[in-house]
Amino acid sequence: MNFRKVTKYRALLASMLIVLTIATKAQEHLSLPQKERIKAIARMLPKEPLGIGHPISDRSFWDELYDTEQAERVIDKAINLLDAEPLPVNKEQWMAYIEGKTERENYERPFWEQQKRFCTLVLAECLENKSRFIPAIEQMFGYMLSLGTWKKPQSAGLVDVDYWYGRKHFVELAIAQRSFTTATADFWLQEKLNPEIRKELRDYIRRDALDPYLKILNTPGEEWFWMMGDGNWNAVCHAGVTGAALSILEDVMDRATIVAGAELGKEYFLAGFGEEGYCNEGIGYWNYGFGHFMVLSEIVRLNTRNEMDWLNDPRVILVAQYPSRIEILNGIYPTFSDAGLHTKPRAWMVDFAEERMGINQSNAISFWKTAQLDDISDLYNHGLFQIVDFPEYNRVADIINPEDHSDIRDFYPQGGLLVLRPFKRDPHGMAVSIKGGNNAEHHNHNDLGTFEIVVGSEKLTVDPGAQMYGRNSGASRGRYESEMMNSFGHPVPVVAGQLQSTGRNAKGVILEEDFSLIEDYLKLDISSAYDVETLQKLTRSYVYKRGKFSELVVTDEVAYTRPEKFENALIIDTYNQAIVNQCSGEWHLAGENQWIIHKGKRAIQLTVYSPGNEIILKEKSVAAHPGRMPEGYNPIRLGFKLKDKVKSAQIIMKFTPVSR
Repeated sequence: MNFRKVTKYRALLASMLIVLTIATKAQEHLSLPQKERIKAIARMLPKEPLGIGHPISDRSFWDELYDTEQAERVIDKAINLLDAEPLPVNKEQWMAYIEGKTERENYERPFWEQQKRFCTLVLAECLENKSRFIPAIEQMFGYMLSLGTWKKPQSAGLVDVDYWYGRKHFVELAIAQRSFTTATADFWLQEKLNPEIRKELRDYIRRDALDPYLKILNTPGEEWFWMMGDGNWNAVCHAGVTGAALSILEDVMDRATIVAGAELGKEYFLAGFGEEGYCNEGIGYWNYGFGHFMVLSEIVRLNTRNEMDWLNDPRVILVAQYPSRIEILNGIYPTFSDAGLHTKPRAWMVDFAEERMGINQSNAISFWKTAQLDDISDLYNHGLFQIVDFPEYNRVADIINPEDHSDIRDFYPQGGLLVLRPFKRDPHGMAVSIKGGNNAEHHNHNDLGTFEIVVGSEKLTVDPGAQMYGRNSGASRGRYESEMMNSFGHPVPVVAGQLQSTGRNAKGVILEEDFSLIEDYLKLDISSAYDVETLQKLTRSYVYKRGKFSELVVTDEVAYTRPEKFENALIIDTYNQAIVNQCSGEWHLAGENQWIIHKGKRAIQLTVYSPGNEIILKEKSVAAHPGRMPEGYNPIRLGFKLKDKVKSAQIIMKFTPVSR
């Protein structure tokens, strides 16, 4: 292994982060784009706006795509939409949320469904080129342009009628995505659209997105939170604003100014992944945030004729490798943070990372070869698929410490994630994901020490993942009243009756680690997560053995200044199979303090014991906020509580794969 090369790249990444950290601490506000930099970018840009993808007039591209099975399905869907009833996306629904009369999904679901319908119609017209979908597309434009704003009524907690009437402006996720998608449609369809609609669209995007962004970007001491943010908002909003500007704005200096703003903002976004490239938002928000960063980077590269290539960066390549590194086994991924139970990396992102950056992902689905058109909700993602000419550059393939990345193990020591796998990723073996980190992460759950177990193609123990978003999703609005968010609904201890606290000071500290070919060992100090005056010590250790006699042993060790209660827990997922077509997790008693947990054709034996103490099992469904549990989902908490108070104790859980 080339330790010199690893050290070289780690030093490079560390120096990048140190410079950015110092700059961030020294400045409380985003720097104004420098005039000379704006001029330099303007010289790189074409005289005319340039969107992503191919205009409908490029028949050599679209006709080839037309001859695919996926294209036929898109056209069939579009035909069915010609007689569809309009969706309830209107002022009444928007105001109903403002007035507290409805939940967010009653506006958001039809809003995004409207956008998917729009994308389907546009793609169908580009494929077929017979103008039969143009009236429906123009009618859809009419619906969208009739709204006072594309802002979601609750975005970032900014609930105010002034946004509808244009008295206030805040560019957020929905504005950004819809601006870029409609601008892409305009770029593709061009003269096929009514000139008045095209003008109205440009005026709307300028009013709702581009002018407010330019104004705040050029105002000293002011910025929206996401402009210096290190989460998905930064990438999504900058992609939407920049993509729309490059697609439709005539003024080259305005286009250059917006690109300069995105260039400043991207540094904060990339800093959020640390020097390891770890996404603490989970795989779902890696899809969302980094996916938009890919599109942003490519439309900037295309417009600057390869002079600005933000993907040609060691930090970006580390982030792009995240899915292959956190995969537990057989295409199953952790559901830590606000990830859905069955969330996977998006096929087009995985394939693009391989095509563009030479990153081999174990579960790649060839987006290019299949011309996947079946699940497109943003036209610019499909525009990314249409790129076939990539610049040549030295792809950095070995910037990860070999000790932290292999078939049997992936470790993010700073991020606090460890994935342990069987030899050669044996598809029938047992694998484990473990999370430390801290309790102040993006889309945070209070879950220090949580873990999941996969055997074969079944996840037998789980982290419960996300509930549906609602009014209480924000940290300041009762987020941690939900057991899906607080530590009660996670497989972690309850200490003296107290759950884990929220905040950066609640962190998992790595005390010991010892990794070998046969056995891996990790020990965490998680005591800082519990505000218990009598707590002296709380550690959680994991011993994972691979091979013929594979097993996982999780040991919690506690010490108090006086006797207190102590318990830990395990979470399994069960579904109401009458509602959701999923295999349901089940368990049954197999002996004294022994249970069999099984799902599908896979099972593990769980043995729980505490030397010198009696354990009581308490079973309970994990509760979300009212009405927020995904339909049919019923995660069950198996709580293992010591019968008597203790001054010191261990609770040991041993997991062993068994036959059904």
